[in-house]
Amino acid sequence: MEIWQHSLNAISPVILKNVQTFNDQTVYKTVSLDGAKVKLLISNNGTLWDSNITIKNTEGTNVIGGRTYGEEKEFQIDPGIYTIEIIGRTIYGLQATYNMENVIVETGEVTEKSYNFKTGRAVIGGTYGGEAFDVGIKIVDAASEKTVYGGRTYKQNKEVILSTGKYMVHMFEHGVYNSSAKGAVFPIEIKEGETVTEIREIK
Repeated sequence: MEIWQHSLNAISPVILKNVQTFNDQTVYKTVSLDGAKVKLLISNNGTLWDSNITIKNTEGTNVIGGRTYGEEKEFQIDPGIYTIEIIGRTIYGLQATYNMENVIVETGEVTEKSYNFKTGRAVIGGTYGGEAFDVGIKIVDAASEKTVYGGRTYKQNKEVILSTGKYMVHMFEHGVYNSSAKGAVFPIEIKEGETVTEIREIK
């Protein structure tokens, strides 16, 4: 006999072997489907934040996952040791993903874990001849030189949530893919809870 919870969780089923039945008798078996629970509180600058969650076992296999929608999120899993991958939605930068390593959860207990993303905002726009201009944007992490964001302004200022740190912003004339394309390159520094506004004339 295999018994499992009929709900969204990652609790392994209970297997009962050699269950014997008899004529004119009712055989009763009591099983426990209690697993372990992990409760996650994911925030951005102290405010609960919409994030994607993936819980992996020690072999690196995905056990269960979900989305927080800016609320506390609870998962039921087997007791064990896990890695919890957290991706902050609409956050860009090398720190937009965080792994909680070696999280221990035990039977019948609720393990609470929290993580707070530290971000700021960049408002970026391009002008040409003093008028709003449609430009492409590429934001590069200054230390690693890895691109963390790509987008387009459509003649409007673009607001991007970035992990704290230093970046290089590349703006380029949209639709022109040769050396004649107008552009601008400049550094920005993102600090926790602050907004950096850069409206640059491209040349």
